Amino acid sequence: MPDEAFALFKDLTKLDAIAISNNHHNLTKFLQALKKEGASPDTPSFPALSHIHLHLIDFDEMQRGNARIRVRDLIKDLQHREEFCPIHELSIKQCINFSVAHWEALTGSLREGIEADWDEDEKILEPLDSEDDNNYPGIDWHDEDVWSGRYDDFDYGYGYDYDDW
Repeated sequence: MPDEAFALFKDLTKLDAIAISNNHHNLTKFLQALKKEGASPDTPSFPALSHIHLHLIDFDEMQRGNARIRVRDLIKDLQHREEFCPIHELSIKQCINFSVAHWEALTGSLREGIEADWDEDEKILEPLDSEDDNNYPGIDWHDEDVWSGRYDDFDYGYGYDYDDW
């Protein structure tokens, strides 16, 4: 979602729920917009927001072991919001790299009475070892066949016939 969309949505006075799915980058943009002021200096962004739903968000999308930092940012931004317009409902469903420890830290930081729901689905992916691994997911760079030329004829899914070139 472009930054302009969050700029537009953050001042809507009747927007009471936001659902973010499949895109960690949009969660990051949303949290940045959540911290900003609204249309006037004394109004928060998303002034009517009371429900946040996160679905299939990878809290460590770059696989660098930073899920803890992302959860901490979520906690800080929700706590900042408590002062102006508290959230009444938070749901986290089928998220990746989100653990029991993250849930306990998150719920332990929220005020009493908030309806917090997590499906307890823990899918934790191991951090990648190098920059190359991140650029080509699924390729084992330690496999001798990758470097030996065995895959020279691989068409990378484009259906090219390299013998005709």
